[in-house]
Amino acid sequence: MKKTVILFLIFLSCKNSKDKDEIIINEDLKGILNNYSDKYPLRLIRNKSFKSDVFEPCPSYHIFFDRIKSDTIMSIKLLPHLVDFNPISFERDVSNSVIYSSVNSSGFFIKDGKPVIIFDVKNYSKNLIIKDKLIKNIPDTLKWDFGKINKHINSETEYYKISKSGFIKKDWEEINKI
Repeated sequence: MKKTVILFLIFLSCKNSKDKDEIIINEDLKGILNNYSDKYPLRLIRNKSFKSDVFEPCPSYHIFFDRIKSDTIMSIKLLPHLVDFNPISFERDVSNSVIYSSVNSSGFFIKDGKPVIIFDVKNYSKNLIIKDKLIKNIPDTLKWDFGKINKHINSETEYYKISKSGFIKKDWEEINKI
C-alpha cells in the first residue's frame, strides 16, 4: 500500500510539474538535458520477479554545479538511484586522500515525465534554474535502500564549462587543466 501511495504521489508531481518545467530551467540547459536524455534514455522499469517486496528505485538525471578556480562547471549523469556525491569534486580530488561527504540536493523537477535532480549548494546555477520551483523533498522511489535492487546504468558523465556566452562542452581532462 505504501508503495502505491508513493507511486501515486510521483505521478501527481509529474502531472503537476509537466507544464511548469518550461520556466524552471533556461533554454540552453533545456537543450543540453534534451540531448543527454536522447543519448541516454531513461526507462522506468519495475522488476518484481525476485521477491514481491523488492523493487528497483526509479532512475533519474543528476545535474551538479561546482566551481574550479573562477570557472563554473556543470556535470550531468543518468544514475539508477539518488547518488549525492559530487562527481566534479571527486574527479578534481581523485589523486588526494579526501573523504567525501554527501551533498544535499537543491530539489528536483520532472522534465518530459523524467526526474531531474539538481545539486547546487552554492547557487552557481542562479541564472539557469529557478530553485523556488523545484520540488524539495526527494521521494523514496528515487533513492536506493536495502531491499531495493541495485542496478547499473551504462551512461557517461558530460561536463560543461558555463560562460557568459553559454555552455561549452568539455571532457574531464580539459576541465582538470583549469
